[in-house]
Order: sequence, then C-alpha cells, then structure tokens
Amino acid sequence: MWVVTTVVTTLVFAPPAHAMETPQQFMARLSAKYRDMDHWPRGYQPCSEFCEPALWQLVKHANDKDDAALDYDPFCQCQDTPPNLPVQSIRAMGLSAVDVTLHRADTTWVMTLHLKDGQWRIADVIGQGRSGLGSLKARLTKAEK
Repeated sequence: MWVVTTVVTTLVFAPPAHAMETPQQFMARLSAKYRDMDHWPRGYQPCSEFCEPALWQLVKHANDKDDAALDYDPFCQCQDTPPNLPVQSIRAMGLSAVDVTLHRADTTWVMTLHLKDGQWRIADVIGQGRSGLGSLKARLTKAEK
C-alpha cells in the first residue's frame, strides 16, 4: 500500500512537463523580437536568447578585435532589420535539427536550429547567393583566432 501511495503522490504532485517548442513557434518568437526592436545591434544581446551558447559567445565577442567584424544583423545578415523574417521553408534534418530557409531579394540564408531541453536554438546562419557571407559560425571562429 505504501508503494502505491508514493507512486500516486509522485504522479499527482510532479511538476508539469514542458511542452516542446516547434520550429514554427521558435521562428514566430524570433520574428516577434524583430517587430519589437527598431534596430538590431544593441550589443547583439537578443542572440543570448535565441542562439546556442557557443554561437552566442562568438557573436558577443565578434567585435572585440575589429569594430567592423560584425556590423550587421547576424540572423538576416543585413543592415536593415526587416519587421519579420521571410521564412521560405522549414525542413527537418533529424529529430533534433532543422534548417530554416529564408529568402529576401537576391539573398537566401539557411538558419540551422538545434533542439535542446525542449527549445530550439540557432546553431549557425549560412548566407548564400550573391551577397551571402557563408557560415556565420565559421567566419566568427576564424576571426577570433
């Protein structure tokens, strides 16, 4: 009887499990942040909320050696922050990774998201096309050295 009571008590008083955020919900949260800001660069602090810790550290210290190393929005890779991000597609790359393709004018960029603890985080942003800058993470890692 003691075991049954303990199990029932544990189930009744256990904290609720966190619902897993979908990639679409993540992108909606990120777009809402864009609508709330008039300009991106404010110390790149929003990256702490949306990026994986490794990418956040790279973005946070990107301009330590060169003020112009990162003088644009790291997510849209642009100077003029749009009111929302132009998501073209979201493609699963397994159970805990997705690629979000965004497109504006002549630039396409792919935002790689990783799932951890029920929340998606930006692992990298890869710019493609005429004005694409390649992998943000690789570029900032190289500049750090």
